[in-house]
Amino acid sequence: ANLLPAEDPELDRISGEAVKLDDMVGELLALTKLENGQPAHDDYFNFAEVVRAVIQDARFEASAKQLDVALTVTPPDETFEWIAQGNGKLVSRAIENIVRNSLRYSPEKGKVLVDLSFSNGAYALMVQDEGPGIPKEQLGSLFRPFGVSADGFGFGLGLSIAYRAIAVHGGTIALTN
Repeated sequence: ANLLPAEDPELDRISGEAVKLDDMVGELLALTKLENGQPAHDDYFNFAEVVRAVIQDARFEASAKQLDVALTVTPPDETFEWIAQGNGKLVSRAIENIVRNSLRYSPEKGKVLVDLSFSNGAYALMVQDEGPGIPKEQLGSLFRPFGVSADGFGFGLGLSIAYRAIAVHGGTIALTN
């Protein structure tokens, strides 16, 4: 006998969160392997496609707060190939963590601007929001695992994962008010 209702939103949410946790653990293991010198197996991914997928998901999430999430890509796909070497899932997770923080701290009906560009042989991704900002003395500590999150309630893993994922791909990440 089925004792649970056919559609239970709480169970659906728990199931979704369990999948996210499982994915995060897998990504942390992959990140640890990369940090310990194991190669990325010469994987390639389309950087612009990864960014677009994250932004598409963010727009869905942003609709609850009536946030506008705008993406600018320069140069456009028609004139440039956005191929990058590395682990696309880890890079996607890093970008997702940054964008989700912007969504979380943006005021209702605010804007989150995302700008992807290529210049001087490097990709640059800027995420700008209208949130309250972070005290200067806390900016650097937000990248440390299990540190204090910006609102004091998180575990401090999201930005740490983002920092480490970008670093193992030879990139840098910074926060400014």
